[in-house]
Amino acid sequence: MFCLSVFIYGCKKENNNMRVLPPVTMEGKNTFGFMLDNTVWLPSRKLILFPNSSRKLCVSYQKENGELSIRSYRDNLKDNLLTDNIYIYLKDIKEEKVYELNSSNLREINLYIDINPTKAYSFIPSLNKGTLHIHKLDTVNNIISGEFEIELTKTNESKTILISKGRFDLQMDYCTSN
Repeated sequence: MFCLSVFIYGCKKENNNMRVLPPVTMEGKNTFGFMLDNTVWLPSRKLILFPNSSRKLCVSYQKENGELSIRSYRDNLKDNLLTDNIYIYLKDIKEEKVYELNSSNLREINLYIDINPTKAYSFIPSLNKGTLHIHKLDTVNNIISGEFEIELTKTNESKTILISKGRFDLQMDYCTSN
């Protein structure tokens, strides 16, 4: 009976924690998350079909040219066989400041629901707005942290979605599968 109680309450606590955005920190804690349609979006990977398919968060920062790449995956909450992913790829991110996202600092930003091209959203500089606030860019200790808000447009449609309360606190050149 004791084990059953621990199992039930343990699972419930885990589910509650999954719905909370990580705090805004600047210590290289390798956290990432945002709000999407009033739902917390956090990296999570349970399904493993192919080698390297369990990766849930990868970041790369090139000190020489300021290229920042963040790719994150999460199991779809509706169907565990499907996965959502976001890819943020920016250039000229070289100092701690607020960046207005535009064609001069954008490589690409895409969000795929169910990894499905018909459920893809992209940042289009002429249509969408977005900001990236870099709180910490420490190239000695390899830490990059900040907050973001990004509007995305659905592929071949005019429907937009808003990513809000985005935050990250990452080690540069980090990739995790757990």
